[in-house]
Parts: sequence; C-alpha cells; structure tokens
Amino acid sequence: MEKAVNLLAVLSSVLIHFTESGNNQRLDTLVSFGQLQELELKSSFSFETIEDIEPDQLQPGGILVATSNTIIKISPNLTTDVIAVANLSTVTDIEQINNGSDIIVADFAEFCITKVDRKKNTITEFAGICGKPMEPGNTKDSGLNKPEKLLYVAEENAMFYILFSKKILKHNLTNDQITVMYYDKEVFSDAYAAVMDSKNRYLYVSHTGGISKIDTKASVWSLELVAGTNLNSSNFQRSQSKDGPLTTARFGEIPNAMTWLIKDQVLLVSEHGRALRIVNLEDGVVSTICKRQKSEQSGFITGNMAKCQVNAPVSVKAVDGVVYIGDFYGKPAELKGRILTLYYSQPKCYPPEAKDLKNVLSFTPNKNEYINKDSIKFRCDNGYGVNSSYDTVTCVRALFDNGTVYGVWDKPLPVCKVAVNKKRMHKADVTPSNKINIFGLELDPVMVIVSSVVGTVIHIAAVAAFIVYRRRHRKEEQLIPGGGNSSSEMKQPIQMGSLKFKDLLNKA
Repeated sequence: MEKAVNLLAVLSSVLIHFTESGNNQRLDTLVSFGQLQELELKSSFSFETIEDIEPDQLQPGGILVATSNTIIKISPNLTTDVIAVANLSTVTDIEQINNGSDIIVADFAEFCITKVDRKKNTITEFAGICGKPMEPGNTKDSGLNKPEKLLYVAEENAMFYILFSKKILKHNLTNDQITVMYYDKEVFSDAYAAVMDSKNRYLYVSHTGGISKIDTKASVWSLELVAGTNLNSSNFQRSQSKDGPLTTARFGEIPNAMTWLIKDQVLLVSEHGRALRIVNLEDGVVSTICKRQKSEQSGFITGNMAKCQVNAPVSVKAVDGVVYIGDFYGKPAELKGRILTLYYSQPKCYPPEAKDLKNVLSFTPNKNEYINKDSIKFRCDNGYGVNSSYDTVTCVRALFDNGTVYGVWDKPLPVCKVAVNKKRMHKADVTPSNKINIFGLELDPVMVIVSSVVGTVIHIAAVAAFIVYRRRHRKEEQLIPGGGNSSSEMKQPIQMGSLKFKDLLNKA
C-alpha cells in the first residue's frame, strides 16, 4: 500500500500537457474539461444578449441570467421565470446581497445602480440618480457614469463599481459612502470584468490588451500587469490571439468576462468574438479552448477541446464544476442568446478515512475536499507522535486516463505512534550506540565495560586478601610448639567455605 501511495506522489509531480492536432495548443494540466453543450431548458424561452450569469443564492442549484433589460431565474429543474423587467434599461451586470433577497443591477444607460427586492417585487435606486451622470460622492445626491461591472465583497460589506469612464469606485454599504479608488484614463479602458482573490486583497480586472491586478490594501491603487499587454483603446489593434507565457501571450479581442476555475490559480476568460482562454497563474501560461467557429452558421459546435467552437461568448461563470457561457449569434439587429455548459474538473483530495485516524487528535483544516496546493496538518493524541519527519501533507495534481486531472497527497499520510520520552542530554550523550546481547539481554556497552572493571577489581582484592591471609597463617603455624614437626597438620586443607569475603579483607 505504501509503495502505491509513493507511486502516486511521483506521478503527481509529473506535468503532462496535451496538444490539439495541428495547432500545438497547450491545454492546462490543472483543469480538464468535458464536452461543450447547450443548456436545454424545459420551457421555451428566447434570450437576448446574455450579460451575466450568477448562481441563485435563494434557490441552490438554480441560476440567475441577466439580459440587456431582463433578469430571468432558471430553476434546478430547468424551468424559467422572469424576475424583473420594468424600469431596466441596459443591464450590464448583476450582484446579490442579503443572501440573494436583493439583486443589485448595473444600469449602463441610466447611469445608476438599482436594487430588485425579490420579496417585495420592487425596483428602487441603490446608488446614484438614474438618468443623471454625475461624479461620485454621497450616494444620495450623485449619479454614476455608465457602470459596467459590479463586485460585492461580503466580508467588507462593500460593493465595487467599475465605470466606463475608467474609474473604480468603492461603495461602503455600512455608511453609504462612495469613494474613487482608481482612475487611469490612459490605460484602464474597456474594463468589462473583475474578480477578487480568495483573501479579498487582489482585484483582477480585464482591460484593453490584457488582465491586471490591483492591491486593494495599498494606500494608492495601481495596475500590475498579469497577462497580455497594457494598451489604451486608441492604439489597440485587433490581431491574432497568441498563447504562451503570461507576458508574451496576446488577446486579439478585448477580454469581456472572466471567472475563477481554481481560486487564485486558474482563470477562464471570454475573449469577445474569438474564443475561451485559460489564464493559468500557477504555471504562468495562457492557452485557448473552444475557438470561434469558422462557418457562417449561427449554431455552435459541440464536442471536446479539439472540436468545440463558440460563436461570440460575452459572459462566463463557473459554478460547482460547471461553466455557464452566455453566447449570442445572429445579425446585429436580431441578436439571440443561448446558454452553453462546459463541465470541468480540478485536482481534489479528500480527508483521511476513519481507519487512518487512530490516535489522531485533529487535522486542520478539516474540510470535505481539498484543491490543488491545499494542505492539512496532523496533531496526535497526548503521548503519541507522528512516525515521520513531517506532520503536513499537500494536495497536488496527477493526470490519469483520458486527460482527466485528479488530486493526490504529495506524501503518505502521517501515522500517530507511541511517543518515546527523550530527556534533554548533552551532545556527547545523544550519540547512538549499539547494544550488546549477553544471554538474551541487551546491555549498553559502557555498562558492560564498567561492570567488567568493577568485577576485576573485586577479584584482585579477594586474591590479594587470600594471599595475605595465607602468609599470616603460615607464620602462626611456625610459632605453635611442635607445629613444624606435625606433617598431618601441614597437609590439612584450609576450609574456605567457612570464611566470608569481608573476613578475608579484615584479616588482610
């Protein structure tokens, strides 16, 4: 079993890349995809251009779809229901607050942000004054100039607004104040998409030419290029898309939507009118999937990554292993929208089973599943310790059948064993030594040597005492009258059994 685990750990460190036949397009090893398909709804519904797709927080398993002037709810059973249509002019994005009870809407043409109360079925102004494009200040008396993108950060109770006027605003919902956080009229143009990292620190934004990030904790916000180039709209020229390292990759069209496939590691980007692009921050590469179809037909082409083609993707959203893609087709005056789905998988590892938790006090963090680069740390019960030089394992990727990516732990899971009490010793005392086996007993060599020396000293002392005693005894025999003439007494043996060792020493 241990050999099998080690083999998986070795496989996990091997990066296998696939290529599309004839195009030499490298597909990312952190994500594997299924087939591109159209979402088949039970009720016939005609979509316009799909501006945004969000998971429905009020109904798990459902999704919300925002078109240019309508918000539609698609239930888990694939039935549709219109949530809001009145007073919506040109919707560009939606967000949810209060656990989905309220939908916040960016109304591009009306220069304001509105709120759809799903319980009361009402639409009210949320930020700015609809129809009045003014500079930001207090939300009660100012308008917003063409809002394009919304981003809600629940931990801060704040909403970010990205404007067509190349500004990013932060709306503090606690005190109802709006602050200009960033403004760059030279580079920051056509910013249609934004996502936040897992720590709510870096704001990733798309713009003409590429993707950048902003450190939102910095005192002064600035763009840091992540992929593509920094170009302003005046000198942007549409060119051939180019895959490769992040800074040398090129976007032939403006990135108009993006979503996390793996938080902080892999982005899926919709390149308007061109293709779906993978921006792999972990491996530092950009790759292309599902290019735009070359035929004049209005349909899309389903299939795997070597065959799938889209028409004009304008929105993407990853939800629980499924990417929802808002695609449109048709003549400019008769545009129609549809929702495509693309299933994907990422490296996932699972917590230890109960049989592997003997004498384990805890492992942290304790989750149902772990993704690439997630780690768990083991802590043993009192009196136990791990049987290895490590107490932490990390989930890593491994590729198996048909290009499907899986996750494995990078090392065998630690096992808790009875701990050996170790006293604080000097360096000379901790030098390992071999035991000596004597009559089945394992003895320390030092103790054996000391015992031998002591035994030898005792033996020598006993012999010396006996010699002294013998000499004195002979002298006493010579002093006894007639003692020297009695041969029988001289030959009589000495009875050592009647003498004790301390008596011999005393006589000596």
